[in-house]
Amino acid sequence: MSKFNLFFLVLFAFFSLLNESFTQSFDIDGLWKVENKEQYELWQKMPDGSSKGYSYRIKEDKQQIGEYISYKKQDGKFYYGAAVLNQNQGKEILFELIKSDSAVFHFTNKEHDFPSHIIYTKINASKIKVDVLGKDMQGFSITMNKLGSKTNIPSWYLNDIINMEGEWITDNTKHLSENEPFESYGIHWEAGIGHTNMTGWLYGITKSKNKVALWQLFHYWDNKKQAGVALQLGNENLQAIGTMFPINNNTLEVIQSIYDKEGNSYIDRHLTTFNKSSFTTSSYIINDQGNWQIQRTYTWNKKS
Repeated sequence: MSKFNLFFLVLFAFFSLLNESFTQSFDIDGLWKVENKEQYELWQKMPDGSSKGYSYRIKEDKQQIGEYISYKKQDGKFYYGAAVLNQNQGKEILFELIKSDSAVFHFTNKEHDFPSHIIYTKINASKIKVDVLGKDMQGFSITMNKLGSKTNIPSWYLNDIINMEGEWITDNTKHLSENEPFESYGIHWEAGIGHTNMTGWLYGITKSKNKVALWQLFHYWDNKKQAGVALQLGNENLQAIGTMFPINNNTLEVIQSIYDKEGNSYIDRHLTTFNKSSFTTSSYIINDQGNWQIQRTYTWNKKS
């Protein structure tokens, strides 16, 4: 076993102890349509127990995303997050969960003028009422009905394939060591049949310019789960599988479970943010407070 792979395997025993499960189940996964409007919410359960989603309208057969939404645990509390495009510089506003039972989830942010309260009430398995209220508990309500499986792959997923095609290089001299003997890393992506999936390789580049394959990469759309899937296969039978989801117009999040050959596992998180001619990736692990803690950030430039 190489020292580099041993370094990753040693992490399993530690990180698996930090993986905390959710205790408040906000079960809203799936596609929902607002009654009497061409407005939708799509929610996806992530491997760490959180849920991510976005609201959108359909115009000329294309999705127009208006808001990114989430449900997550942070500092021991549960929050509903909303990031509205073209408002608050697109930054997420958090609403704390103050009441929950099998049917009602009440979130509040008393410092926010409107809304100050967001209340999801489950009427039945396929119908939900959402109250959007101010500090005086006045506002508006919408009712959403759960739809069946979608047939169209969303544009954010297809755009990711277009953006990622090609070969990309990043510098790793900051982390160069005996256990990690690579002065840079490379990724090579190729679109698959129909441009609805892609395959690739992550490799390390040594000082002598030798390339060492580290991970085989796959991105595909799961028709049953209606979700983007990221799959990685590595040396020593390391395996990683997770769900892809946009958190804003430029950033995709992947939360994945990583397994060694003995079946031990931990969960990590990756954010990919696209720029005009490059992209950045940041990796996170769950710390002992149950929060995501950043590990490394890389900037990748396309190889000419």
